[in-house]
Amino acid sequence: MKRLLLMVPSLKMGGQERIAVETAKILKENFEVYICVFDGSDPFYDKGQFRTIDLKIPASQGIIQKAVHLFHRIQKVNRLKRSMKIDYTYSFGGTANLVNVCSKCSDCRMVSIRGYASTQGFWNRYVFIPLFVRRADLVFTVSEEIRNCLIRGMGKKKADKIKVLYNPYPVREIYEKCMETNGMDIKGKLIATMGRLIPIKGYPHLLRAFQLVSQDIHDAKLVFIGDGKERKNLECQAYELGLRDKVVFLGNVENPFSYLRQCDLYCLTSYHEGFPNALAEAMICGLPVIAADCKSGPREILGYEAKEDIKEPVYLDCGTLIPAFQTMGGTEEENERILASEMIKMLLQPELKKQYASALKTRCEMFSEERYRMELLQYMGMK
Repeated sequence: MKRLLLMVPSLKMGGQERIAVETAKILKENFEVYICVFDGSDPFYDKGQFRTIDLKIPASQGIIQKAVHLFHRIQKVNRLKRSMKIDYTYSFGGTANLVNVCSKCSDCRMVSIRGYASTQGFWNRYVFIPLFVRRADLVFTVSEEIRNCLIRGMGKKKADKIKVLYNPYPVREIYEKCMETNGMDIKGKLIATMGRLIPIKGYPHLLRAFQLVSQDIHDAKLVFIGDGKERKNLECQAYELGLRDKVVFLGNVENPFSYLRQCDLYCLTSYHEGFPNALAEAMICGLPVIAADCKSGPREILGYEAKEDIKEPVYLDCGTLIPAFQTMGGTEEENERILASEMIKMLLQPELKKQYASALKTRCEMFSEERYRMELLQYMGMK
């Protein structure tokens, strides 16, 4: 059996970490799977039966220290690949990609570009992305938008090695977890959002839009699932907007899907994403969604194929796409009013949730584990 090394900075809570562990589970029948982390402390994800190799070289501060750590990581991974006779190495995230492409042995090196922001800025555009694309054997992107961005920058000659590979989701497992009980006892019409509480998520826009919703629908509640450095700021904003009793911060919970199931609607207001896991997971839980048309992911998840930016809401089989937010830290009154209006429409038409159910189920099959496995094996020349 061929040997597959999955490389990720850590197993702490995060999107790329979750996908790395899911990939290990999905491919365990096809490969002898190993997971390599730079920092194995405080893992959030269960590595289960997979052998995990901890390099014990965590993230560092300062350019010199970062360079030293990078050098040591490359050295260790080079020795690891040779001694274990690794056939394929698949890396998740920029730092892991850098180590992967700089530690060439006889393995097939596969890198993944997981966020639109990873393609922007001088260092990404002119240093890291060209290095990844030139030196890797396969480059996976999580959306067509990111793939097109890479091809525009690198030229069509590199297009054959750049593949779109949507994130996998354990659809049946999520269905089962949806039915589990939890301690949430919140009455009213519930709007959910889920993710790290960080600036790029655009949550201040969601709070201001929700204030408008609460003026029309008095029993509406906004539920945040997740935690992060912006929590205190968001709690203060909710208080200043007079929403202290209408906004709930659950923090990180063991089974977020059971909480999502109790809600009526899901909202995404990010400035940019790669492939927003929480949006897809909310759809699997049966929630109609309202998503800002940020780069990249939401329009592909919802199945909107037009190329131009949208100026007004677009109504789709699984939810609504609204114009993207652009002003981090600022107010966008027009887009916030649009978001509020669409939330009110969905909350006042509960029958929409049932109407969306069939379309949601069909759409979510695109992101199943089996589809991910088949496409990945095909790209690797194993099928």
